[in-house]
Amino acid sequence: NNNEFVYLLEPSTTPSSLILFTGGAVLGQFPHIAYSEFLKQISIRLNASIIAAPYQVGLDHFALAKQTGELLRKAVIQCEDQTGGEYRSDLPKFFLGHSLGCKLQTIS
Repeated sequence: NNNEFVYLLEPSTTPSSLILFTGGAVLGQFPHIAYSEFLKQISIRLNASIIAAPYQVGLDHFALAKQTGELLRKAVIQCEDQTGGEYRSDLPKFFLGHSLGCKLQTIS
């Protein structure tokens, strides 16, 4: 789907881990704006790459969870396939969510 995109924040050196982030209900639509400084500080302090999946809020949380989970999964696969080895498949992966984002990650 050409409308799918994620926000990828990378540290200046080879990442020590990969964090998959999903934001809250309204702010989750714009993680690159609403959570920019927060995610940047996490990336710097942990030397972690962060993938944030934006989503449009809706009442069907199961569908949203499936959509965001699939978007994050595709982004991880793309990072592993299209980089020069920085994103090994055994790179530790962590989930981080805010508000509704936590719920979506839990049920996805």
